[in-house]
Amino acid sequence: MKLLAIGLSLVSVLATTSIARAETWISIGTTYNGSVTQIDLDSVSSSSVGIANYVSRTILRYPDQNGAKVYAQTNEMNCFTNFGRSLEMASFDKDGRTLGYIGTPSQWQIVMNGSLLESAERLVCR
Repeated sequence: MKLLAIGLSLVSVLATTSIARAETWISIGTTYNGSVTQIDLDSVSSSSVGIANYVSRTILRYPDQNGAKVYAQTNEMNCFTNFGRSLEMASFDKDGRTLGYIGTPSQWQIVMNGSLLESAERLVCR
């Protein structure tokens, strides 16, 4: 049920700048071309079995070939095994319109030193 709520909020609000709920966006990395990835600290929730859920977004400096300006994801991190994955992802244009949505979880990825997943892990697995 919690994932459904996170997913609904992902598609409905992440691409806009005026959002009704509290948000604390923290930058975790910038790419060579100026795209910035952020985590909403107010979205972080943890379970007793070491799984942390959180929302992230990547704001592209230049729109991609499909016109996307923002990619938003709900994610989970296994804080005990050092693996993370995306649960769902949506892309938005500069006006906040949804361009695409993938509701299928990705495969688990190991957290590598120096990666965005490592930066995320440091924030969500406290």
